[in-house]
Amino acid sequence: MRSDFAKIYEHLFDGIYRYVFVKTKTPWDTDDLVSEIFRKAFESYSPRIRNPAAWLFQIAKNTIADFYRKRRELPVGVADEGNGTGGGFERNLESDDEMQTLRGCLALLPPEDLELITLHYFSDMKLKDVAFLLHRSEGSVKMGLMRARNRLRHLMEEKLEG
Repeated sequence: MRSDFAKIYEHLFDGIYRYVFVKTKTPWDTDDLVSEIFRKAFESYSPRIRNPAAWLFQIAKNTIADFYRKRRELPVGVADEGNGTGGGFERNLESDDEMQTLRGCLALLPPEDLELITLHYFSDMKLKDVAFLLHRSEGSVKMGLMRARNRLRHLMEEKLEG
């Protein structure tokens, strides 16, 4: 059991960390929450879990919701500080201005779009895992991601041209 969980931990740690960081915006809160997420996961782990990625991200979503409920705040959707985490999108941006624009535009997306983008791109979850986690079909997730990317592209073009 421990070796199975260790493999899950190694495989999913970076994605969970990025997901939590996007939601909290602070490395301190992220570190605490990621530790809590993996503690909860370890305590409730069973080798019979069908989809470990979706299961772990559900624990992460619930832990983040509990964190903000206790603080009586709403979760923040976009990371302010680049701390080296992220799915590599930062390398494709040409300047700090573009990075700031991206952060601002992500904040303008509807929560559903931001959740899809965060899970798939920042956390490197596969479409089937995102679909399983969100109780949607894979086609629905794929279409939602396409629409979210189009909204984000439109917002980016508006901001960069203006």
